[in-house]
Amino acid sequence: METIAKMRFMARIAVFAIGSLFVALGATTARADAWGKVYWTDTGNDNIRRANLDGSDVEVLVTGVNWPLGLALDPVGGKMYWTNGISVSKISRANLDGTGVEDLLTGMADPRGIALDVAAGKMYFSSEDNDLIRRANLDGTGIETILSNVPFCTDLDLDLTAGKIYWTDIQTGFGDGTISRANLDGTGRETLLAAPGAPGNWFYPVGIELDVAAGKMYWADSQADLICRANLDGSGLEEFSLRPPADPSPTDIALDPVAGKIYWTNTVDNQGVWRAKMDSSLSDRESIVSTGMYYPSAIAVIPALDPGGIDVTPLAYHSDLMLDPPTPNPVTVRTFFRFASRRAGRVTLDVYDVRGRSVARVASSAAADGSTRIVEWAPVKVPSGIYFAVLRSGSESISRKVIIAD
Repeated sequence: METIAKMRFMARIAVFAIGSLFVALGATTARADAWGKVYWTDTGNDNIRRANLDGSDVEVLVTGVNWPLGLALDPVGGKMYWTNGISVSKISRANLDGTGVEDLLTGMADPRGIALDVAAGKMYFSSEDNDLIRRANLDGTGIETILSNVPFCTDLDLDLTAGKIYWTDIQTGFGDGTISRANLDGTGRETLLAAPGAPGNWFYPVGIELDVAAGKMYWADSQADLICRANLDGSGLEEFSLRPPADPSPTDIALDPVAGKIYWTNTVDNQGVWRAKMDSSLSDRESIVSTGMYYPSAIAVIPALDPGGIDVTPLAYHSDLMLDPPTPNPVTVRTFFRFASRRAGRVTLDVYDVRGRSVARVASSAAADGSTRIVEWAPVKVPSGIYFAVLRSGSESISRKVIIAD
């Protein structure tokens, strides 16, 4: 009892310290009702929608958006960003509930993919008509070109830990697409995957998203009707067919590594929003939204985690998995995690950002004997901000909030 009381006291101190840090930094967080949501664009109906992660409570957030092809979320800043293609060719943003719409950039030559580096105050986006990848400040100022000769770039994502940008392009549109990466400033460009050697020697990659902690990238192939997975260097290719039906045409994907789920949009047969487990076969595939849409396109997920809260449950209250809050927290140079598991099978400890993107795998072991383990994590090149450490074994998980400070 004395130990538990002491832990409760230390937890109260941790909450006070974190709250003081937020006040000092003037940090803002999204409303609680923005968490645990899947967002997507409907290019046929010119709107942006969201629903709960199981597809319930669908809302139309923004209407009158012309051909929205790219979507990126900033949960902590409470904003969503999207690209408007075809004749409008602009980049806009709004609050996560759809209010406060503002145009940031116009005359962008058919912008498509978009990704955010919130810590650095940057957005990255592709311009399909002039084969460029560019970046700008989050308010649209300071625009610069970082990559040229990127024919028909369909989507992009960032590995902020390694300082890399990944993108998909379809080249001529006749199965000769590529997946490439470069440094965030555009240097060090390299092609990771290209046809032939890609799925079926026909390669039409569209959406891409990274699971950095697991060392994996995922993408959709809308012509071969595949969701694919590979190592971050392009090796270890895996293909998951979405047929039957004959022509689902997946357009974009989004990952929720915290819950172990992958989401995607189908634009033709079985049209709508789908999800599955991020396991060896993408099992338990299910349609979660299937009505009221015409050409669903870009998709993004905010995991069911609230950055305003912190798990302070004492270790003794968890029967199978135990994870202490990191010490120290906030983290400046390094921190330590204490954990244990009584579940059969492998246990993993991963760190995610508030968007659910994996940042690092801290530990992976067969720790089913209930013994306590302590691991050290030094967040090298990880921007300051709010993160979550998730200890997982099978279907059970427990999370702790991590603050990385300058």
